[in-house]
Amino acid sequence: MLGEGELSIPIWLESWRNGQPRGLFQSATRPDVTVTPPPRFDLLDFNDYIHVGVQFSRGCPFNCEFCDIIELYGRVPRVKTAAQFINELQHLYELGYRGWIDVVDDNFIGNRKLVKPMLKELAEWSRARKYPFFFSTEATMNLADDDELLAAMQDADFRYVFMGIETPDPDLLALTQKRVNAMKPIVDRVQRIYDAGMTVAAGFIFGFDEEPNGNDKAMISCIEDTGIVIAMVGLLVALPNTQLTARLQREGRLLSPDLQLVPQGDEPYRIMNTGKFGEGEDNQAAGLNFVTSRDRVTIYEEYKNVIDQVYAPNHYLYRAFRTARRLRPRYRHQPGWWEWKRNLRGLFSTMVWMTRNRETRFTYWSLSWKSIWLGLDRFDYFQRMASLYMHFHNQTQFLKPQLDINIDFARHHAAYPRSVADMQPQGTAIS
Repeated sequence: MLGEGELSIPIWLESWRNGQPRGLFQSATRPDVTVTPPPRFDLLDFNDYIHVGVQFSRGCPFNCEFCDIIELYGRVPRVKTAAQFINELQHLYELGYRGWIDVVDDNFIGNRKLVKPMLKELAEWSRARKYPFFFSTEATMNLADDDELLAAMQDADFRYVFMGIETPDPDLLALTQKRVNAMKPIVDRVQRIYDAGMTVAAGFIFGFDEEPNGNDKAMISCIEDTGIVIAMVGLLVALPNTQLTARLQREGRLLSPDLQLVPQGDEPYRIMNTGKFGEGEDNQAAGLNFVTSRDRVTIYEEYKNVIDQVYAPNHYLYRAFRTARRLRPRYRHQPGWWEWKRNLRGLFSTMVWMTRNRETRFTYWSLSWKSIWLGLDRFDYFQRMASLYMHFHNQTQFLKPQLDINIDFARHHAAYPRSVADMQPQGTAIS
């Protein structure tokens, strides 16, 4: 919204100039990313970061019921110019940074018409500078259906892509309006991305309406069959202003941070998260901030089983090794001395941790030896995945007791219904 009488000056800028940098500034339109100033990368100490984040676009063209990205940033992706994006990379290059860059877009391929020529320019820029960077990003599963796009990303040295798979059940995908994931078999699509030299990390969600009992078995099979090592499994959360939240509010199923049913009404629902531990937690121990369609205890128990299975030491490490064998890397970027030093330091830390842990010791060294014979790039991939297990192990050890608390609370103490079937008719108080 522009200041009255000064159509060329945004109201926030006018406030800053007047010495009043406070208040609620709202715009009738979303910001034009082509006028975004370049980040102050010069303020960073690159030694403090595994990778540096840059952005090419905002928004996503899809309409997933549970997603707040389309509500916050729109369904029409706004895209920087190729020159603008590459200028930011040039700035990083001139500052001496080398290595991993994460393109932090909501959906990197949301505007394929514009991302393809940008990737061509990026590959040419990188080639002229002997590939100073390699990349990761987030994209929808239809990436696997576009050979030209896969080739362009490989040529620019994209190595990792995060995807919201959510669930292997095509009926649930249709129900949540994420039909893009159900168009072709998930295993086949993931393998096509492996064939293009990129590895897949993925998000999975428990708690969708109409989710069948035994969902844990289907999810474990999907993760193992696809070889997805970084499987981020969480509980569904009704986020503010989403279609999901609006529907649950109409149905009288939302829970407040103190785990009470929220009265039906027209007021916007603004609770960010909930669960046994209240507002502000992540969607692992917390989540399910609504009355679920099936028994809440069953959901928690199945979710815990997935965590137990997927992040069991041997399951995790063997899955990483199998995926290393399936991957077809054609990496362009070659590490410099600074990267080699940091990578070797990380490798040494991983070896020490794995050796001290009796659950991982034999498997890690056995598979490390085998991965050497797969070539340096696949060995590097296996070791990176092994190093991440140090985090996932600790996270799993933290999460399982929290889920036990949630199970006990839902079974014995909760004032809200354990499922929709337990809800009383509208207008009847629930004690």
